[in-house]
Amino acid sequence: LWDGPSSPVADLPGYAFVGFLDMSGETDPAQTFGAELGVRVGVFSAFDAISSESIRLQVKALGRLRKTPNATARLGVYYLDRNKVKLLPAGGILWVPNPDTRWDIFFPEPKLSHYLTTHGTRDVWWYVTAYYGGGAWTIENPTGADDRIDINDIRVLVGFECGRNDLLRQGFRNYFVEFGYAFDRELVFVNNPVGTVNLGESLVFRAGFGY
Repeated sequence: LWDGPSSPVADLPGYAFVGFLDMSGETDPAQTFGAELGVRVGVFSAFDAISSESIRLQVKALGRLRKTPNATARLGVYYLDRNKVKLLPAGGILWVPNPDTRWDIFFPEPKLSHYLTTHGTRDVWWYVTAYYGGGAWTIENPTGADDRIDINDIRVLVGFECGRNDLLRQGFRNYFVEFGYAFDRELVFVNNPVGTVNLGESLVFRAGFGY
């Protein structure tokens, strides 16, 4: 659901939707060499502006080198399939100095995590993270013509996550809640470049669960 911006040259519909199929896999993390692969294909559009441009393919491809039992290097690419940024290099170090600390010093999604407490068979960790936020959609502009937009920002958040003890220490969670700050925000129109506007900073709240 969108509210604004209030501008005669930069107008959004009241809502848009995202529907996708997500697939991912990785080799045994205990091995010296490995790989991570993720593929997402979906439709990103307003309901009155669905076209072939609404279909986006996103890919994560990373190679992995386990340098020590506590440190693993990763290097590869994220294909975002957005209108402004198509491809991002990706790389960094996952360092686990002790069982209660997990530092994923990784671009473009760094995450520093630490154990907090345990409830039954589930651990609770807190973390600090950052990532490239926003998205891309096809819409119908006020003249009735189709257009493509990006909403881009950078987000820094503090969060809490909960999951089964053994899985959460590998990065797999059941529940999470996080809040933070979004900056460097912009709205980009592909077919109406004069409509591109810089947006103000904003607060962010996210929550989710997995099974």
